[in-house]
Amino acid sequence: MGDTMSGESHVTVKIPRELVEEMDKLLGKHGFRSRGEIAKEAIRRFMENYKDILEAPVLADLNLNEHGVQIAEIQGNKIVGVAQIYFKPPNKVLCEKDESSDCRHVKFALELPEVQEILRKKGWKPK
Repeated sequence: MGDTMSGESHVTVKIPRELVEEMDKLLGKHGFRSRGEIAKEAIRRFMENYKDILEAPVLADLNLNEHGVQIAEIQGNKIVGVAQIYFKPPNKVLCEKDESSDCRHVKFALELPEVQEILRKKGWKPK
């Protein structure tokens, strides 16, 4: 990413020349008067595809024992949801909230060193 211009609310981003040449073909069409307008529109549309990721609550572990872990969903300074993750024999980790073994809560839980240690002690390799 480019450097922030001192005192301004814009940044400079370098893009390949061939993209600029394509952008230039749109100038004067569909209301585009500058490369900047084209770039802003393209980025807005691109970011819309990732809206669910950008707005997803942050995850944090709340409570952990040998039977499972609670994962908090946090937005701002507030807990907006809790997912209970269970360690189920034989060798299965399950999210009660999503009824899944492959949701973001389970993936987060399996990355926690404390969870990895508990599962190792059980002799499990989570799927």
